[in-house]
Amino acid sequence: MAMNEYLIDGRTNTKRDFIQNIIKSVKKSPAFVKISSIKHIKTYVIAGLILLVGVMLFGLNTTSQAKILSSTGIEETEERLALVLSEIDGVGDVRVMISYEGGMKKVIAYDTITSNDKTSASGKETEYTSENKSPVTINVSGTSSPLVLQELKPEIVGVIVVAEGAGNIRVRLDLLSAVKTVLNISSDKVEVFTMNN
Repeated sequence: MAMNEYLIDGRTNTKRDFIQNIIKSVKKSPAFVKISSIKHIKTYVIAGLILLVGVMLFGLNTTSQAKILSSTGIEETEERLALVLSEIDGVGDVRVMISYEGGMKKVIAYDTITSNDKTSASGKETEYTSENKSPVTINVSGTSSPLVLQELKPEIVGVIVVAEGAGNIRVRLDLLSAVKTVLNISSDKVEVFTMNN
């Protein structure tokens, strides 16, 4: 499967096929049928969906702390970091513990329908506004699931690095610098200790 292809409903699709499948499933939804009676709303909704899906698909190629955490899992981040740190000259064996506040949060797309009604009774006009929100779902391999717009990483509150070579000040500073860089955190959240022999 090529980098710009996706597996949907058991078959390989290009980005264009992926977007067309999402548009088809949205057009079939009851909410879309209800709001389609509003003048030009179909054009605005379809343009918005295409823009949203395009941003999501093209955003998949970027690397960031959030992508590292979401693609490998929070637990594996410690292992990957320890593996990289152990390759630094003089570090030796290393263990890493990362402490987070909370967990991964997913931002889900919602379809919002707002209706305004005006009523007049005894010379007094009253305006009512109602809003109906429902999650946007997509079918992938026969399973309906909510459309996730973004995965938010938990905040890192602290990192502990225990390394054999941390008794050497140069190694300690290299470890501190590497952890700060890869996790994009300040040095006051990182502690480096020498490993027990």
